Amino acid sequence: MAINLKKFEGRLYCSIDAAGMRGESKIEGIFELGDNFLCDYKIQNVNDSPLNNHAPASISGTQVKLNFRRGNDPWFRVDCKGLYNSEGEREYHYHLESGTNIFDNHILIGSVGTTSELISSIFDWAESITDWKFPYQKVENTKFTGFI
Repeated sequence: MAINLKKFEGRLYCSIDAAGMRGESKIEGIFELGDNFLCDYKIQNVNDSPLNNHAPASISGTQVKLNFRRGNDPWFRVDCKGLYNSEGEREYHYHLESGTNIFDNHILIGSVGTTSELISSIFDWAESITDWKFPYQKVENTKFTGFI
């Protein structure tokens, strides 16, 4: 069975837009990617403003957390909890076990742009990580082609 990352990516953008139109400031849940691959997601505007794909992803505004796992074993996560810059502000980072790097390590991302730009980058990274971390796992080659 194949996993489909882009299908979930497209649904996530739509869910953010729909929540924003309803005036909601948070969405969260679990998405089945296929073959026991899952993604826990939480997108939240911490100042209670409605969600917006085009709003800057920031620690003081819209926060994005995506945790990719196979069964109960996480293999890639992006969030903004636990890593602080020199000014004491939280920073977006990822967790990835590879080589000597353990999953609990925080690896700084840097500039993240808008909510949709960050999510797009996360899914691009997840796809390339899947290729080398699970070489025998088929990934559907469905590309997200943008908004309708």
